[in-house]
Amino acid sequence: MAKKSADLRAIAVSNPLFKSLLWIIVGVLFASLIGMALLAFFAPKEQTDFQRQFASMCDTGFKMTLGAIVGLLGGRAAKPDRVEEG
Repeated sequence: MAKKSADLRAIAVSNPLFKSLLWIIVGVLFASLIGMALLAFFAPKEQTDFQRQFASMCDTGFKMTLGAIVGLLGGRAAKPDRVEEG
């Protein structure tokens, strides 16, 4: 007889490498947000080429790390380490 899904529990084990990767990605995310905020508040109206490239780099970093966080957490939730009867 097949097990009911209500009888099964997803178990996620604490993985230090996963935590480290997540903290690195969150750090890059906040660094890019801080960089964009600094440009927004302190850059002159006429941006230099360096400032445009820096803004583009921060924008790309923000988009990539936000997607990485969603992917990591979504993948972790979708496929737990093991499933136990509960």
